[in-house]
Amino acid sequence: MPVILKTTAPIYSSSSIPIALKRTADTGKLKRGDKVLIFGFGIGLSWSGAIFNY
Repeated sequence: MPVILKTTAPIYSSSSIPIALKRTADTGKLKRGDKVLIFGFGIGLSWSGAIFNY
């Protein structure tokens, strides 16, 4: 079941994804062994993504 993160927190640039992962794990929605897809983009059409086991 996908977990979609929505936040009203300010954008923290390069630390946004680790902060989102921590907040999700703290709420119990993310558990050890879950597959995680992360994707980020930035100015100038730069982007990157990864899939990993938490």
